Amino acid sequence: MGEIMKEVIASRILYCQLEGKREEVVVRFGIPLQENEYSICEYEILIAGNSEAYQIIGSDSVHALQLAMFMVGSALQSIQGASNWSWNGEPHTGLPSSLDHPILGLRS
Repeated sequence: MGEIMKEVIASRILYCQLEGKREEVVVRFGIPLQENEYSICEYEILIAGNSEAYQIIGSDSVHALQLAMFMVGSALQSIQGASNWSWNGEPHTGLPSSLDHPILGLRS
């Protein structure tokens, strides 16, 4: 778990069912920062009063941001007991979570 991000480039509010309750989930992406020959992108997931922050390294800023989006999509799908994800009134997260569904984050 990392520190709270200093600069957020994008965020999204999602909803899910968790342990019988509708929960708001906030995901945030930090500005990818160049560090030597690679870029680092921070991302954060806030759900049910808990916050988890991480970093991922990419070969450039776009790659780091793509990887962060994929990691968030995958992490959301693996939250124990979470189901019925929705974003913007649609039944998905809108984040990539598998190579089969790289855009909408639909489960196979």
